[in-house]
Amino acid sequence: MNRKKELVFKYFDSIFSDYEKHGRRPINMRSPHVLFEYMNKNGFTVFEYNTEDQSIRFNYDDFYSAKNMFGVTVGDLTDMCKEYVANKFDKPEALTTTFFPRRLNP
Repeated sequence: MNRKKELVFKYFDSIFSDYEKHGRRPINMRSPHVLFEYMNKNGFTVFEYNTEDQSIRFNYDDFYSAKNMFGVTVGDLTDMCKEYVANKFDKPEALTTTFFPRRLNP
């Protein structure tokens, strides 16, 4: 792992330390698909992985904070975030999904 990726992963691990993986199936989602969310006890979601439409939605503020803090390009950080999500959810197929930085919480 290169040094910048290692720093980004450690940064995410530190700011997401009190978050946990949750899986659910929204009403409009068919089996066997699941919406995985990484959220804290207050319901604040930092990223989610949708197995039905094969997409990752990552919290916009955390994404751009890491981009600006570490001077990483959007493309490189996108790849790092995909790998981070794939590792957290133990879903290697997440590496080939579509990535969206979005505001996940009102």
